[in-house]
Amino acid sequence: MAVVFEKIISIFVIILVGFVASRLGWLPAASGKYISKMLLNICMPCFIVYSMSQQSLDRDMGINIVVFCVLVLILFSFGLLAGLGTGKLLGLPKRDWGLYGFSLAYTNNGFLGYPVAYAAFGDEGLFFMILGGLMINLHNFSLGIMTVNYGGDTKISAKDRLKRFLNMPVIASVLGMVILLAEVEIPEAPTSILSMIGNVTIPLSMIFLGIQLAQGNFREMAGTKKNFVIVILRLAVIPAIVFVICRLIGFYPMVTTILTLTAGMPVAVTAPILAEEYGRNTKLASQCVFLTTLFSLVSLPVLLWFLSMA
Repeated sequence: MAVVFEKIISIFVIILVGFVASRLGWLPAASGKYISKMLLNICMPCFIVYSMSQQSLDRDMGINIVVFCVLVLILFSFGLLAGLGTGKLLGLPKRDWGLYGFSLAYTNNGFLGYPVAYAAFGDEGLFFMILGGLMINLHNFSLGIMTVNYGGDTKISAKDRLKRFLNMPVIASVLGMVILLAEVEIPEAPTSILSMIGNVTIPLSMIFLGIQLAQGNFREMAGTKKNFVIVILRLAVIPAIVFVICRLIGFYPMVTTILTLTAGMPVAVTAPILAEEYGRNTKLASQCVFLTTLFSLVSLPVLLWFLSMA
């Protein structure tokens, strides 16, 4: 437990480094755009392929993979419905219900989930988190986009959905799965290159998150008290429900652990991007991302401690 805690603390210290560097002007807000492109198109794909190439597949693992993927899709669907219902109960304008649905469904598996899962639970934890990321893309760019556009009249073409789905992390995940299923042995030199570039993902992701947090003014980004309902549901209530159900049913321990961790991650950073594109409330989406990311600096270490002891 002490080793896991040290690794997690080091991750959040790197977030602080990014935050301070941004506030000092060493890493201005514009740098986040280029860091995110480097992460999504270079570092993270290498990280994913390398990790998946290090896994071995047997019958039991195959069953656990299928179970995990199905559970993740159920989790996202539940989040969408819970968010829509929450928006209605809180008396939000109907056009904002979809953003609450998106916020309770999709989590930041990429920039935060991959590094945290790897630091706390090693290659196997990262492997399942990558599967979760693949399921997020499947769900996000189908039902997710429809949910963001809830109450609106923006038409979403199949071409647009396909374009968003075919990003580098998804392509890397599919490639990694092919390597795993076909039991392909990658030569030592390419493996070493993938490892070296992939290892940049963790510190660079944390620095990116630090830059993002540095751009927000807490009073402005907090919004109304209603936004804190999302924080509580996203970071505490939903992961608690997921953990209890998984333990009662008796799923494979790592499936339970990573599914619970996925449920406890902050809102996906794509929320304000999609809100802007489809004419929704971009400010509300940004507030949900900012608040859940900020409070996850406290909630995630607690959740990880609990999962490592359970």
